[in-house]
Amino acid sequence: AAAMLWTAQNSYLIRASDATVYGINAGFFSTLFAIGAASGVFLLGFLLQSLGYKIGFFVFAFVPLLALLFLLRIEDIRVEKQVDKWRAMRKALVSPTALRISSIWFSFNFIQGLMLGVVPLEIKKTIGVWAIGILVGIFYIMPMLFAYIFGKLSDLRGRRGMITLIYVLSFSGVVLMLGAHIPILLILAILLLAFNFGIARTITFALVGDISTEQNVESVSALMWMVQSLAFTIAIVVSVLLKGSAIYLVSLFGIIVSYLVFLPLHSVPLMIIRQRIAEETLENE
Repeated sequence: AAAMLWTAQNSYLIRASDATVYGINAGFFSTLFAIGAASGVFLLGFLLQSLGYKIGFFVFAFVPLLALLFLLRIEDIRVEKQVDKWRAMRKALVSPTALRISSIWFSFNFIQGLMLGVVPLEIKKTIGVWAIGILVGIFYIMPMLFAYIFGKLSDLRGRRGMITLIYVLSFSGVVLMLGAHIPILLILAILLLAFNFGIARTITFALVGDISTEQNVESVSALMWMVQSLAFTIAIVVSVLLKGSAIYLVSLFGIIVSYLVFLPLHSVPLMIIRQRIAEETLENE
């Protein structure tokens, strides 16, 4: 259900938005998502403490039902020109341009998947259990503070600079994690990684609109979310197989490889990238 919903909401966000405000709308969505995630954690904790696990989870199960009622009332946006969605998806999976630019999504989610699992352990070991909630909470606070701002900024200044910033923040944060046994370095690493988390999801949401057309937005969105899920899965496997600094070295290697894969497209205008992906996924339609 989540796999379909994430792909659908990204596609709907693009279809419901003007191209000039992809970043603003993505930032607004990311802000609401962070607020909902944070408030959900606190509310569930309160329910579990007050009512117990069985009743607490039962009450919380009504939240998705409430969301479903809102979903049923949104406008159904359909494309005028119908294409074979399954064929477009198959072509997207072998589109050289789409696969190359998807390395952005892979890198960001691979690093976040690894760090979100490792960071609490490093906090416990270096500072103490009492600091885990405070420092991990920064990952919720950063999107609330910066998602909308940087989404709007990306609309004004372009997404390319934001992509470079994402890579720089990812690399710098992981480098600092190599010194996680030093409290100040660990805190700085968390701040950088959380800041990156706060803006990267907004930028990648909007970027789907930049590189897709009205006919292939669903297939491009599906590909990027598939890549994200794959990145998280690999991150889980790596975190089980590797320990200590090896995790951070693999993360740095992944960031570098991802950037090298993306590099040939770095100076290519997004309009040209969109045209190439359209040619590779919609030819003969």
